[in-house]
Amino acid sequence: MQKKTQGAISVEEDIWAEFEGVPTVEEVVKNSTPLDLDADPEFVAGYLKAQFVEDIFKAMHEQGINRNQLAAKLGKSRQYVGRILNEKANFTLETLAEIACALNMQVAARMYVRGERSVILPIVKKPQLTLFSDYVPDTNTVSPKTGGKNAGHLAA
Repeated sequence: MQKKTQGAISVEEDIWAEFEGVPTVEEVVKNSTPLDLDADPEFVAGYLKAQFVEDIFKAMHEQGINRNQLAAKLGKSRQYVGRILNEKANFTLETLAEIACALNMQVAARMYVRGERSVILPIVKKPQLTLFSDYVPDTNTVSPKTGGKNAGHLAA
């Protein structure tokens, strides 16, 4: 910065004088209490809305559905779907349920004790067991009861 002299005080000194008494960033951070965003209803609502919209986009992408198709499934206008996806519309629980059902998804709205963490585990389908009806056991093995070459010894 160039120093231009106005009388006995340079411009640079004049600028620094404006900031006299203003704490530094380090001082502000050190002396401030952390924000508790979980206690701010506006922040929590915005976060939930953003999370839900992200889930909608993900489901639409996975199913190959565009905004027009989602609007048709919902029986709503494309503009309404656009407001939802741009986070401009207010969501009711009915709106969340309608969208989830239209996308063949499930939705959950739950409250938790502060500090409690939840883990959502996916439901895993039980594996299908295939039984072979033409299975014939090997009759050439020798058991310890009947004696034979390997009697009394079991192979792992």
